[in-house]
Amino acid sequence: MRSSLSQARGWDARLRSGEIEPVDLDTQAEMYEAADARLAAAGYGWYEVSNWARSAEQRCRHNVAYWTSQDWWGIGPGAHSYLGPRIGRDGEAIGAQRWWNVASACLRGEACRGGGPRGRT
Repeated sequence: MRSSLSQARGWDARLRSGEIEPVDLDTQAEMYEAADARLAAAGYGWYEVSNWARSAEQRCRHNVAYWTSQDWWGIGPGAHSYLGPRIGRDGEAIGAQRWWNVASACLRGEACRGGGPRGRT
């Protein structure tokens, strides 16, 4: 899986065209382990696949909330939101809900004009 950064920087196209060579998985793993060792030596602790922080207070709150199934509200184009399972006012269980805002300005306009809902799972 390639990151959106590689797509934004044009690396995907360069890889597909053969302009640059992909890095083999063993080298990627070695580079990751080297980065982890260097960050640990500098006082950073690993807490997520590719995130390190010096303390729990410095961790990305959104990411921690995501991984621990806490609620979050996304605001803005393409933002995602999540509300975990809960008990409603009537005492009935309500399942977890996820939804997202449309990312494209053009699509947002169409959704607003048509009164269509945001994405939801």
